[in-house]
Amino acid sequence: GGILAVIRIKGFPHTSKVHRTMGQAKKWAQRVESEMRVGVYEDSSRVFLSDVFDWYRDNIVPEKKSPRFHLMNLRTLSKVFKNTKLEDFNAAKVVLYVKGRDVSPSTKLKEINTLNTAIDNYCAFHDLPYASPIPKAKILLRHSQTLRAPRPNFRRLADGEYDRLMSHLDGEFKMMAELTLQTGRRLKELLQIGGDTLYVLDGKLHLEVLDNKTDQPINVELPDS
Repeated sequence: GGILAVIRIKGFPHTSKVHRTMGQAKKWAQRVESEMRVGVYEDSSRVFLSDVFDWYRDNIVPEKKSPRFHLMNLRTLSKVFKNTKLEDFNAAKVVLYVKGRDVSPSTKLKEINTLNTAIDNYCAFHDLPYASPIPKAKILLRHSQTLRAPRPNFRRLADGEYDRLMSHLDGEFKMMAELTLQTGRRLKELLQIGGDTLYVLDGKLHLEVLDNKTDQPINVELPDS
């Protein structure tokens, strides 16, 4: 349900968007019509992926926790897609790109996730009625086992490795190494530990840390020993 607003102005493709209320629909239509008449309106037929990459790099990447990772993905993607129009970008192009990349499946997934995020953010900010084809392409690629999520690392200490490690540490270094091994959390997360991050639940000691990737609190049950 909702209110469908449709704009028809000579020289521009027909544009429409569904809104929750009539007031929102009227405000959107007035704004878009005004942008069209003064020549600042953007639609998917005029946008190249290079525009998307530049905007995402300048406006979104600086706020990311690992900007260098996203910049690297953008440079790789730009070599292939910078001259592609947004309206011509489809699931087939994504599938061909992924199948042609001689890198690990997890790297392929990270690259197209960056591409999808860039497109979604750009279109949301510029109010473009465009749906990214990447979710559909990911389904096709997973069915052919060309794409998969990164596998978790189940590294375990070998016999005697724990004792050798601890014998070379003391004080705070030994305590942090012990906490890292017992919780599986990153050092940066464990450095946040304070009196207010430890609590008892159901007779068990728990530690609350802020996940470094998602900024969400993670509760970790500590071992009895």
